[in-house]
Amino acid sequence: MSTVCMFIAENSRAVAHAVGEKFKQINVTSPDSIVATAVYERTKLVDKILQTVQLNLLEGLFRLLLYYWYY
Repeated sequence: MSTVCMFIAENSRAVAHAVGEKFKQINVTSPDSIVATAVYERTKLVDKILQTVQLNLLEGLFRLLLYYWYY
């Protein structure tokens, strides 16, 4: 079992992708009885957060434009 650390202000999507690639390399070179897997995968969480932020920004812009158009 191991832990992956990330530097402050590091791109979490890039780090998660790099860790996934490293796991693939480890699984190719390790014996068949040893399998490296991610227990907690952040990639999906980060993608969902980015979608939520984008949706909120678009909704806020729409409401602002609607407000200025109405008043």
